[in-house]
Amino acid sequence: MKIKTPLLGGDLNTDIEVKYLEGPMVDVSATMIRNLNKSEKQIEEFTPEAVSDYIKSKQLYRK
Repeated sequence: MKIKTPLLGGDLNTDIEVKYLEGPMVDVSATMIRNLNKSEKQIEEFTPEAVSDYIKSKQLYRK
């Protein structure tokens, strides 16, 4: 894939594979996740299970 870089005056040669996924758009921010977790509310519906488990096991964003 060639990416046009007009500010640099040429093409940027890359081997980037782009995939488009269809699904619902969910408006979630890192700040929202931190605030929910800080107030001991559930974050599982907003993050993958592995992320929720990691945040809980490390007790992140609790202060």
